[in-house]
Amino acid sequence: MKALQKSLSIFQIINICTPRFIICKKEWFSRCSVQSERLEIEMMSDTDDIAEICLQSSLTSKTWDPGDGVISEAIYFDHLPSYEQMFQKILLKNQLCIIGPFVTAAWPSRQLWVQKNGTPNFEYIGKHFGDATAPVADCSGEEFCSHPKSEMKVQEFLTYWQDYAEKGYPANEKCLYLKDWHFTRDFPDSKVYTPPAFLCSDWINEFWDSAVEETAEDDYKFVYMGPRNSWTPFHADVLHSYSWSANICGRKMWIFYPPGAEAGLRDRHGQLVFDLRSSELKDDLTFSNASRSSGAAITVIQEPGEIIFVPSGWHHQVFNLEDTISINHNWTNGCGAHLSWAFLKSRLTAVQKEIEDCRAMDDWDLHCQLILKSDSGMDYKDFFNFLSVIAEHRILALRQECVTDVCDRNGSRSWNQRPGKESGRCCLCLLTSEQFCGAVSGSESTHEDVCDGGNAHASRRTYSPCKDEAHIDVAPSELSSPAQRHAEELAEKKRISDILTVGGNNHLNCPHWAHSGPNLAVFDLRRIKVIVHNMLEQSEFKAVLPQLTSEPRELILNIDKVLDCHR
Repeated sequence: MKALQKSLSIFQIINICTPRFIICKKEWFSRCSVQSERLEIEMMSDTDDIAEICLQSSLTSKTWDPGDGVISEAIYFDHLPSYEQMFQKILLKNQLCIIGPFVTAAWPSRQLWVQKNGTPNFEYIGKHFGDATAPVADCSGEEFCSHPKSEMKVQEFLTYWQDYAEKGYPANEKCLYLKDWHFTRDFPDSKVYTPPAFLCSDWINEFWDSAVEETAEDDYKFVYMGPRNSWTPFHADVLHSYSWSANICGRKMWIFYPPGAEAGLRDRHGQLVFDLRSSELKDDLTFSNASRSSGAAITVIQEPGEIIFVPSGWHHQVFNLEDTISINHNWTNGCGAHLSWAFLKSRLTAVQKEIEDCRAMDDWDLHCQLILKSDSGMDYKDFFNFLSVIAEHRILALRQECVTDVCDRNGSRSWNQRPGKESGRCCLCLLTSEQFCGAVSGSESTHEDVCDGGNAHASRRTYSPCKDEAHIDVAPSELSSPAQRHAEELAEKKRISDILTVGGNNHLNCPHWAHSGPNLAVFDLRRIKVIVHNMLEQSEFKAVLPQLTSEPRELILNIDKVLDCHR
């Protein structure tokens, strides 16, 4: 707490309250108030089951507002939460949380990118990655509601950084921040981090990893590197997606505002304040509603190794308290995609209002879509194509699962188990490429062919058994012999439990999204169906229908067909 108070006095942040946490232990949640009084608020059941969550009818049609049922604190996990816990308590509730440093302790980046004293290993980073080019922001400037950026060789930035630190981080010199570096895209074979399984149902990066057009080669996986006092302006993440940020070294201060609480931090023109330290917030003429946001902030000091999960629509500003390196992903999935769609609709409304006086022009709706894409990174056509790709992946998997289930009833044996408490559940990763793809590869995978991201070729859609012990939740007696042997081998590799390896471009083609059997894919398809139905209700969507490569109603029909097999 002393460190936090010192940091606040340095930055002179206004309207910041004492940090509030819910400390999540294995046995209980406890709320830590300003007076540090603890009281037990909820038991976490070990029997929480995604199968039950996904099949609740209320979740198949309801879309909730961001922040609905959210606790205005940050939940801190001092242990590795289960997939089901994260699904129920964090993702579905759009809840801010921090995961302790144990989850990143074995990452190569935490061992190789950091010196023994906890500072960046400039020599190693420069030797292995210095020839790459990355965007660098100037924290002393402002341009289009952001810091101005330029391109710089990584080695050049590291040289600047070391010189800047040796001078004592002088305030009269530029403070540069290397950010939004597509590290995985530049170095696809460098497996420097392994996010936990519950962060890997990642529709955004699955979509980009599946893109076939050369011009579509992109991702939302970034490395940030910056000296002490570098910072990020007040913002919400792209498309109101989720994000997670893992500190490789150094400490950060995050200032969060839950969805809606940032309203008072907009000026009379609707623009967000650029910097929470700005004296403009005290100007009643410019920020007449600033007092409404007073006391709503949640401050978090992120320590080395910790991962912060940033929910959809949570505005935040970030300060590097020390020389810091972090790895960040923007992502969403079936729990949050409707929030991204709601954001796109709100941005289109803002665009239409801005150019209302031009409504009489030809193709006005299409011009609005063009501006929307420039503003938000996607237009309605892009968002539908995004949903369509994600849906097709799950339809393919569930169709195959239906086939194997029919084979079971006809007397053939399959490794795939139907989800549910009675039958247990088994991860689709246990399917060999022949079983999963209808023998398209011509040979079965072995346990040695692990699902490490680089071995699954997208065009053939071949998958191999995974090494994730946490994926298996079925009694050994219920498994066929090969799967039983597989489970016994996993017991000897407990140290990699619940960890996925991030590898090449095709790692998300692995069916890890079916973490608890096909039921999560069913949940995803139901959520996509709801969003597509809502898109069809929008008059603006009709303007882009001729540009679509697939028919929305046909997608809904295909979803219904495969869901009929899983009722």
